Amino acid sequence: MSSSTSTDTTIIVEGGDEVLIVDWDGPDDPENPKNWPSRRKWTAAGVVAAFTFISPVTSSIGAPAGAAIARDFGIHNESLVAMTVSIFVLAYAFGPLILAPLCEVFGRSRVMMASNAVFLAWNIGCGFAQNAGQLLGFRFIAGLGGSAPLAIGGAVLSDCFRPEERGHAISLFSLAPILGPTLGPVAGAWIVERTTWRWVYWGTSIIDAVIISVAFLIFEESSVRKLLSTSLLRPFRFFVTESIVQLLGFYMAFLYVGLVTSCSIPGTIAMPIGLLLLGWGAQKHVHWIVPDIGLAFIGCGMVSNSISIQAYIVDTYKLYAASALAAVSCLRCLFAFTFPLFAPYMYNALGYGKGNTILAVVAIVLGCPA
Repeated sequence: MSSSTSTDTTIIVEGGDEVLIVDWDGPDDPENPKNWPSRRKWTAAGVVAAFTFISPVTSSIGAPAGAAIARDFGIHNESLVAMTVSIFVLAYAFGPLILAPLCEVFGRSRVMMASNAVFLAWNIGCGFAQNAGQLLGFRFIAGLGGSAPLAIGGAVLSDCFRPEERGHAISLFSLAPILGPTLGPVAGAWIVERTTWRWVYWGTSIIDAVIISVAFLIFEESSVRKLLSTSLLRPFRFFVTESIVQLLGFYMAFLYVGLVTSCSIPGTIAMPIGLLLLGWGAQKHVHWIVPDIGLAFIGCGMVSNSISIQAYIVDTYKLYAASALAAVSCLRCLFAFTFPLFAPYMYNALGYGKGNTILAVVAIVLGCPA
């Protein structure tokens, strides 16, 4: 390593006011993750995508088990039943704020692997829970561990891929947390129908154990240590001082309930159209194809905007992408936790049409400035 100036420079403070600037050994240094062969880069991207897939699957796979859990534990409060699912996502709001800075100190792979070990252990514990309190506590801790890929994954891609190479990798990474909540309830319903609700958690734990085992063998480090005192405050500082993170954070939070780049423009238009078609189509009992078309518009809008936002954040903050993504994901996950708790009451009071009209207006208000 030699002293020079480049975009990959790391600044390390060593006592007093002495500053040591360390850089790669030229632009073609093979140790620089951006100079890795494509196979090594896509191996890292694949591992990140696998971790980012299994955690959101686990966040939603317990939804079909709600009735069985309520019956076994004697739960009569609908909000408490909903919380057995949404509390996992609440942990998503806080975990990245700690884990993202830690990955800038101790490296991406160490924090990713350790966090997923926590997720695995406590997700197994969910299957052994004997009461609602234990299940909620275990789910929250599992969510803290499972939140790591959502923030650290984007940073790994920023480490390994140059901006002109990053599009496909970001698409793969962004698709995983969207497919997860989509497939989770389907798999959960199948498992509950054939076994017990406990296998909902044990089954995902088996899959995660396989992913961790493979990752232990092939997942390479892509970052270096950073100054702890600066890193720990960075996500909070980003959220307070960076208007990009604030605005996109609010909009991404809204997207998770259901710009900057040209890809986001169709998504910004598609979201309110889809919400209106779904809400009024369901309320007026029109042909089933109308609400389904609305759902398709909503899905396209969510995917388009989510990919655009994550790509923009990664390209903008580069070295500190993990901290910026952590700040953005905090709002998204807080919305995802709270919305299932009050949404049934909103739709009961307003109906599907008016309820979704409100959401469509919010989508326009947040999406157009973004």
